[in-house]
Amino acid sequence: MALQTIRFKRTATPNTPPVGLVEGEPAVEMVSTPPKLWVGVPAGQVLLNPPAIVTSDTPPAPPIPGQLWWNSSLGKTFTWYTDANSSQWVEV
Repeated sequence: MALQTIRFKRTATPNTPPVGLVEGEPAVEMVSTPPKLWVGVPAGQVLLNPPAIVTSDTPPAPPIPGQLWWNSSLGKTFTWYTDANSSQWVEV
C-alpha cells in the first residue's frame, strides 16, 4: 500500500474557515481549544459552525443541524438531524 499525504490549510481567525476551500479539502483552526476542523462543501451548501465534535455525557444546547456529539457515558456518536417534521439526535 502506498503512503499518502494529506495537506491541511490553516487559519488563525477564530470560527472562520479559510477562504476558497474546495469540496472535500480539509483545514484546521489552531486558535480555538479544542482546534476546529473544517472541510470544504459543495457550492451553495452552508458550512456548520461549530463543526467540531462535542464530547459530553449530555447533549449540547442548543443543537445545530448536522452537529456531532460524542456521548461519553454511552461511548456513541450522534448527529442532530432535522427534517420537515421533527428534529432529534440520531446515532451515527
